[in-house]
Parts: sequence; C-alpha cells; structure tokens
Amino acid sequence: MRKTCPKCKSEFECKHNENCFCMNYRLSADKLRILKNEFDGCLCEDCLKDYAQTKITDKETKK
Repeated sequence: MRKTCPKCKSEFECKHNENCFCMNYRLSADKLRILKNEFDGCLCEDCLKDYAQTKITDKETKK
C-alpha cells in the first residue's frame, strides 16, 4: 500500500503486516503515544528511524 509520510511528505510502501519495515524498530510506550498524538498515520522508514533514535523530553511524556 502506497502512503505519504505525514512528517516529510515522501511516498513509501507500507506492507501493513509483520513484514513491514516498521517492525524493525522498537519504541517505548511513551514514544509510541507521542507519535500517535503528533502524526496521523505511518511514518516513512527514514522518519521512523530518526524518531526511534531521538530522546524524549519530560515535557513530551506529560502530554
């Protein structure tokens, strides 16, 4: 399924199953909650990779 990344607006292929690239990344419960609040839909692999590697701030965890 072709999707558009809500962060960078690039197009990417989402398999929407256990074979999708997103299954290669682990996000904490806090990061996953923030991601769902911040974006509507899946991120492309580059954005998801960057997001998974960034540290969250105390302010973000209290949202």
